[in-house]
Amino acid sequence: MKRKEKTKKYLIAQSIIESILCLVSANATFIGDASPLFLAFLASSGNLFILGYISVMVLFFITDALSGNIFYIAGATIICGCKILFMLDKKKASKEALSILTLISMLLSLFIVGIFYKLSASEIIFRLFSSLICSGIVYLIELVKNKIESRSFFSHRKTHIISLAVLYVVILSSLSSLSIWGINIGRVIGVCVVLCAAGKYKHTGGAVVGALSTCGIFLCNPQLSANTMLMATSGLICGLVSSMGILVSVLVFMIVTILSLAVGHINSDSFNMLKDCAIGCVLYSCITQKAINRTVNFLGLKVKSVESVGETTSSGLIFVSSAISEIKNQINEISDTIKKKTKQMNSKSENRYTYSENIRTEMLRESLTEQLSTMENILNDMSARIIGMSRVDTEFSEKLRDELRNNGINDYGSCVYYDESENLTAEIYLPSDKKTDLVGLTLIVSEILSTEMDIPSVITNDKITKLTFSPKPEYELRVGIWQSSANDIKSCGDTIGIVPVSAREEYVVLSDGMGTGKRAKLDSMFASSLVSKLVKAGISCATSVRIINSVLRTKGWEESFATLDIAKFDLYKGVCNFIKAGAASSFILRDGVVNEIVVESMPLGIINEIHFEDRQYKLFDGDVIILASDGIGEYAKKIISESSSENIRSSDKFARSLGSKFFEIIPENRRDDMSIIVIKVLCTSI
Repeated sequence: MKRKEKTKKYLIAQSIIESILCLVSANATFIGDASPLFLAFLASSGNLFILGYISVMVLFFITDALSGNIFYIAGATIICGCKILFMLDKKKASKEALSILTLISMLLSLFIVGIFYKLSASEIIFRLFSSLICSGIVYLIELVKNKIESRSFFSHRKTHIISLAVLYVVILSSLSSLSIWGINIGRVIGVCVVLCAAGKYKHTGGAVVGALSTCGIFLCNPQLSANTMLMATSGLICGLVSSMGILVSVLVFMIVTILSLAVGHINSDSFNMLKDCAIGCVLYSCITQKAINRTVNFLGLKVKSVESVGETTSSGLIFVSSAISEIKNQINEISDTIKKKTKQMNSKSENRYTYSENIRTEMLRESLTEQLSTMENILNDMSARIIGMSRVDTEFSEKLRDELRNNGINDYGSCVYYDESENLTAEIYLPSDKKTDLVGLTLIVSEILSTEMDIPSVITNDKITKLTFSPKPEYELRVGIWQSSANDIKSCGDTIGIVPVSAREEYVVLSDGMGTGKRAKLDSMFASSLVSKLVKAGISCATSVRIINSVLRTKGWEESFATLDIAKFDLYKGVCNFIKAGAASSFILRDGVVNEIVVESMPLGIINEIHFEDRQYKLFDGDVIILASDGIGEYAKKIISESSSENIRSSDKFARSLGSKFFEIIPENRRDDMSIIVIKVLCTSI
């Protein structure tokens, strides 16, 4: 009897929550238009789905919005009619059936409405897009509901987390349309959830949930997301101090938010953002840790993996945050520059002012969208990197942490895992202000793992030093460099970077700034140094190139272009990936044969969406790779082919030999900045 009463109360509570979600989403906006999301919640509602339907109809009637939402009303009516006719609530319809029902109902309503109302092409496309979105959301809702009810979560934890993340973004976008006394409910809840995530999952929770909150609010109102983007940074920093208690976390969150708003571009929404953050912090303070844990367990987000993985991932995200900070100033620069241009206009020219405001708004939205895409790419890169840790060795990880403590080394996090090539790898994060005996630490790690480890690669930022220990690689590189400026007085406008990320992974970067001299040098140094920072942070080459292209486009109103030539080496597998953006041809010399690598692409900083190729080549002992700037021109293949028969023992001497030949053959009046990088590949096991 008690069980029946409990089940009845649960169903009533579920129906009330579903009706509230339908009401809130029906009153929401989605990418500047009425939100179709209430249809998804209605299709996924339980036995009392009719309650949600009636609630929405009453809302539309009271707000005089029946005619404006006729498309969604028709879709909702068809969905409810089918559920009643086929008794889908009693038969417990599958997620596939409900998803298809939603899609067919919305398409049918589009056809019916199209008969009586003249719809433009853009409206039809948006309705079709809305239909697909709602159908997918219904599938996700049912998928997550079934998994939670059965307590048999996804075999792939990543799938479960992605599904919950999508639903969180959708629900938050609906709540962001709801304002009470000037308080944005969605943003308040977003702040509260970010703080909860930072408290539970440290830096990972703060950064990821902050980015998801920004996406949700952006879908509702793009103008609000300019300030809301600060939540990802605030959540990340808040995660650092979450172990000090709720009060400290809340204070740090508010201080970071206030400073970010003060330093950034203050607008009419800044005060509202501050108010919403304060209310969200108060709400977070009222939630007990027990309630948070119960919610986490209910959603299937309980941490089951070893603690060391979470610590290592959290510390790794600090490096990603430094990459994100490189692009945060784009919005302010665009806004400030347009504002200066606008002030120069005649104040009486209202049309010009309106036109400039439209330009500013359009550029702001474009930049915001670009940043959200960049954040998505960064998170995907970090996710791929975590997946690369195919199997964590808990025993070795515990031994390593114990040995570090016994030697008086206080680490931020350490982990031993097998990478995708089944090589044991150890990562240790240490305070950057303390000196470390790398040789002694290598001996400790080698003894624990019973494997001869190479001296670790070291990556340092302001607070943390990351040490990566790997077995000695199968291959090693010998690099030689030659450079010459167009004018002996001027500095060369090309920049070369050698970036060792780990014993396995090494990058060689060549960037050529447009033109010659100091201005070209500035752009090429900027691109090369940013590549170095990003790949060391764990971000892929593809995402790094897109970020640099974005930054160069908004770096200034004057032209700011640069080519980028990246050779990424995997010294375990013996492969090289070539990524080129406007770069000249590269060459591989093997047994006297020259293989030219030609890729047609645009330099960075010219167009919005940069397209480039990523070509991979297998390397063998004795191979010689040559990267050259476009100053070499059409002479490159000729001179390199003539020199291919030489016995190349020293990369440095061969680079100088090629350089002197180019210098002699190229006429003085046609000389540009010239750079040559010679990379000889040696197999250490031979």
